[in-house]
Amino acid sequence: MPTDGFNNEDRLLNPNMPNTKKNKKKWIIGLCLLTVLCISLVVFIFKNGYRLPQRDKHKQWQLFPNGSNPAILISPLDSLYVFALEPMLGTDLFLVSFQSDSIKFNDVNSGVRSFAIIDHRGKVKLRYDNDVTVSYDHQRVVITVTAYGQQKSPFYCDIYDLSSQKISRQVVSEIKLPQSLSSFAKGLVGDSITTNYNIRFQNSFFKNLRGLKSFEINYSPSDPTEKGYLIYTDPTGKLYSAPAERDGSFYALCPQCEGYVSLPPAFNHIINGTNIKQSDSSIIDRSNFRYGIDVGFSNHQGRVGIFYLNAYQTWLMYHTITMGNKSTSFKTEGGTKDQSYINFYQLNTVKNEQDTLYILADDRIWQVRQR
Repeated sequence: MPTDGFNNEDRLLNPNMPNTKKNKKKWIIGLCLLTVLCISLVVFIFKNGYRLPQRDKHKQWQLFPNGSNPAILISPLDSLYVFALEPMLGTDLFLVSFQSDSIKFNDVNSGVRSFAIIDHRGKVKLRYDNDVTVSYDHQRVVITVTAYGQQKSPFYCDIYDLSSQKISRQVVSEIKLPQSLSSFAKGLVGDSITTNYNIRFQNSFFKNLRGLKSFEINYSPSDPTEKGYLIYTDPTGKLYSAPAERDGSFYALCPQCEGYVSLPPAFNHIINGTNIKQSDSSIIDRSNFRYGIDVGFSNHQGRVGIFYLNAYQTWLMYHTITMGNKSTSFKTEGGTKDQSYINFYQLNTVKNEQDTLYILADDRIWQVRQR
């Protein structure tokens, strides 16, 4: 009696039928394994960063600098590719480190960066194309040509007066110490050495001396950093450089002269201004993958043996510039929610559509105006 579920007539008509049933079972098992493998792969991908893209809320908007309003033009100023920019509070002036063309700007070996003082329209008030160091306070900007150890003492610097917007020359004298702390401390012991040193030598000059902050021409810190002063001033406005021999003596007499905390520049903020806003919530535009063979010892998220795979997103952000009763909108991209690759910093504020708005964005200064 047949035990495989087929009668003799079936066997005569289709002698391969038992093998067909076995193959069917293999296919079912294979499909189940494939389904489990696919589900595991999907879970693995989502666990390691993949997110489903979202619907674009404003498909008609384009990426910056293409605005949605054809009546408003967004165009860059020529010959200003900006590394760093610092507003001079109480004025419409800015310190700027830049290159005059995109090739030099993107070439790390392009040499000396240019420095200029500009107004809020990008108009250059003072410019240096040689290597300089720049210090400033709320009254003036001090520009010194870098001499790389060949600077004579006393030396001269250029002074740009922020109120009159005029330039002059002024001598910078070296601070003279009455006696070094190390020589004063010979033969003395205990914690009172500095106190006794101050009692003997500290006077109104050291008490009232203060440092001028430096403008970061060659780099812009993204985090707070400790900075030392290069130029000092007394209450009369005279300028001084630090003494050649310091060994703690100078800072013992003038503790306020030691340094300061340099904060990240204002143009590092995502949006800094009143006329430009993020006008809608960000969305995930696409998810991308990183994968490869890990030949080192790092611990990648999504690592399986020496193979790693993880996902990262490209976000879309929506922005609107308003000028009086008119506005124009555009999109930007970023690697994190609400963190655009492009920062926007306003140089001025406008109240109506007849004004021209100037902004720093994508390493350029742009003017936004009616066509």
